[in-house]
Amino acid sequence: MVELYPVIAKGVDRGIVSLERVSAIERVCHDQEGVLEKFFYMYMCHFSQLHVRLSLDDFTMGVLRQLNVAPTQLHLNSWAYLQAFRVLCQSLYLRPSPHAFLYFYDMRP
Repeated sequence: MVELYPVIAKGVDRGIVSLERVSAIERVCHDQEGVLEKFFYMYMCHFSQLHVRLSLDDFTMGVLRQLNVAPTQLHLNSWAYLQAFRVLCQSLYLRPSPHAFLYFYDMRP
């Protein structure tokens, strides 16, 4: 996967990300019980189809903080909306902000 899809943004220390295959019984929603290091699961399609990159930019981290969610708690369509909003702002020469994004989109738990 690392060779096929760029997962980490350029200039980011590659030591902060570890890509590992999960077992057949592990799921994205599983907890981190009894582990020493913090981690989160992500589906492959985040990287291959939605072009999400680690480390996440200020806009994405701001939205995650405002919503108080982890990256794995966002639905795939929500990731697509984040990417589309960023592209829209860039095409209009605007800086994307979490407050502007959440003005147009609301969260449904």
